[in-house]
Amino acid sequence: MLEESMDELERLLRSQEPNRVSRQIVPVYSDVERRVLLETIAQVRSANAEMFSSLDLQPTVTTEDQMVRGKLAHVWVVLQDSLSHSMHGYGTLPPQAAERIDRQVQPILEIVNHLIALAGQTNREHKGTP
Repeated sequence: MLEESMDELERLLRSQEPNRVSRQIVPVYSDVERRVLLETIAQVRSANAEMFSSLDLQPTVTTEDQMVRGKLAHVWVVLQDSLSHSMHGYGTLPPQAAERIDRQVQPILEIVNHLIALAGQTNREHKGTP
């Protein structure tokens, strides 16, 4: 978790985090501030490595398919929660708005469902199961 967060921060500060349709990143740090932040992130990484070494901690071993399926499960939940019938916590949606939302979300959800099936199929092929 710590390393993943440091990875994300480092990508962001090195301007390697892409702008997306749903989010644009506006750089605000000066080159000096950015350098100091990156150096401090390096210190966090070093301290974390020292802690692992001194406490004889072992890394968590995770397979690629576990990570892919976990990320896809999260995306699936977000999309399910974006369907109109799941948005009752925001009040009653007008029928036209509900229909419009569902028309936009449903195709994305179908593609993600296909992606989930592909990820599961690939996993079974590697393990030699049907």
